[in-house]
Amino acid sequence: TIGAAEVVRARPDGQTLLLSTIGPITVQPSFMRNAGYRATDLAPICQVSDAALVIQTPRGSGLRTLADLEARARAAGGAMPFGSTGPGTLTHLSMVAWTRATGAPMSHVPYRTPGDVMFAMQQGGVAVLSDQPAMVRPNDLHVLAVFAPERLAEFPDAPTVRELGHDLSFSIWQGLFAPAGTPPAVLARYEAACAKAVRSAAFRTGMERIQTPVLHRGAAEFAAVVARDAERMRTMIEEGGLRQAE
Repeated sequence: TIGAAEVVRARPDGQTLLLSTIGPITVQPSFMRNAGYRATDLAPICQVSDAALVIQTPRGSGLRTLADLEARARAAGGAMPFGSTGPGTLTHLSMVAWTRATGAPMSHVPYRTPGDVMFAMQQGGVAVLSDQPAMVRPNDLHVLAVFAPERLAEFPDAPTVRELGHDLSFSIWQGLFAPAGTPPAVLARYEAACAKAVRSAAFRTGMERIQTPVLHRGAAEFAAVVARDAERMRTMIEEGGLRQAE
């Protein structure tokens, strides 16, 4: 959020841009009590990637399906923990949405970094994490289900949460932004440059190296995604009483 706030305050002359994931733009302004900005304070230029979240567990956890997780969570009466990379992150909110949709209570255990969560999972501190697919194979994890509209090619046997009866979809996108009020001609030049960059072999090779799916959207389409997600996250946080404490 520090970077986003700095860009919001910057002169809208095209000299200051922000590359951000979904969280600082659509989640933190509603989750934090003092973020100091809203999604509308930024002008979307283009989206460059999108990675659906997957519910993952260590192979030795004994959990093979989402039904197994639901049954164990119910039996634990809310004591079964799930990990996240911090309060108000999508790794947190996606699991809260699932527990509320299923009525299977779980306790939230936040960690500072993905590495911290992975260590806790391997040590048995938590058995479940909702995060990007790139975490799965390097850590020898098993995917219970995916928060995507359709099954993912890399995990064809893992059902979508929607298939299992709950209309939930979460993904972590990345996109380029400028301060609101940046001249349209400047934004258009950046939008064209972004489209060219995303098509380049170097960009796609780099994204493949970090296992991040490329997805390009132009300014108008990306702006609609940002507005939709900002409203969806605001509603989820306010209705769930999830806003950060004072």
